[in-house]
Amino acid sequence: NKTSLFLLLSIALIICGCDNTRTKKIQNDNISVKMDTVVYCDSIDDPINSKIIVHTKAVLPFFAKNDSKTTDLINTISKNIFNIECNESTDNKTTVIQFTNDILDSYRSPLEEKANLSLYKDINKTHKYEISNEITPVYNKNGILCFCRTSEMKKNGTQTMLSNYYYSFDINNNSRISIADIFNPDYTSTINKLLKEKLMQQEKVESTSQLIDLGYFNIDNLVVSNNFYFTDSSIVFNYEPFEIACHAIGDVCISLDLDILKPYFRTDIN
Repeated sequence: NKTSLFLLLSIALIICGCDNTRTKKIQNDNISVKMDTVVYCDSIDDPINSKIIVHTKAVLPFFAKNDSKTTDLINTISKNIFNIECNESTDNKTTVIQFTNDILDSYRSPLEEKANLSLYKDINKTHKYEISNEITPVYNKNGILCFCRTSEMKKNGTQTMLSNYYYSFDINNNSRISIADIFNPDYTSTINKLLKEKLMQQEKVESTSQLIDLGYFNIDNLVVSNNFYFTDSSIVFNYEPFEIACHAIGDVCISLDLDILKPYFRTDIN
């Protein structure tokens, strides 16, 4: 519920004002989740004889049988990160294998097209595509668990795509934390303005026109989104390639301090 989220954010704000000794003590006393690592790789030849290799590495909450709280948390994570519904018999390995196979299935030819595959029988196997997804925790304190999903694609060994997407979860409620859970919607435009000001500060420019000159061709897309994660003292918003800037700039991360954002929190969370 909103009260729980407020307490989590309040703890983070308290940590910001403590000295290093106290910070370590608070961090050690707060809830964190034991993690488990699963790695899986498989491949197929697609209809035109290219090799498709999919590699998935995921660091996920340790699966404990008969622990309904852990099961609920894993189910929430699976639905949001992998788009997979879990049940009592699903474990982390099963989820990662299904996620990998779902990607490979998108490259398999539908049955109704099998008859046309003979058109490609003389094509040499000249292309190799590698698709990698790595899911890792980036914050695991104070009842908040944040993950980054790094997706990379290579063609014949050359990287063609790299992006990061973040997911934040409330451990106490087994739910994903969204922007709507944190901020009063009346202040959305104010937070958007803070994001632009912080980006200009990062890039050492004084106007949005100068940002455009640097390659931020779609600056109007610089708005709050659910692609964010927490640190002890801030919320970090991430923007994928082409979302607000050209491919050469890559992912753009903008960190806003919690003490600056606190006036814009929802009033019903306390």
